[in-house]
Amino acid sequence: HKSDPGKTSAFLFLAPFFGVVSGWALLGEPIYTSLLIGGLFIIIGIYLVNSNFQKENKFVKRAL
Repeated sequence: HKSDPGKTSAFLFLAPFFGVVSGWALLGEPIYTSLLIGGLFIIIGIYLVNSNFQKENKFVKRAL
């Protein structure tokens, strides 16, 4: 109830990454460099979605 659903649902993009990692850990499947780079992009994307990059707007502060 306290968080933004859009930010929370961004973590669903980790499901395929953890599927690949569990396949590596449990089944011995190979992990390629492209998979690691893709996982890094997923983590960066989730960080960007959940971070606050709001610029300070003086006009808005005066109106409040």
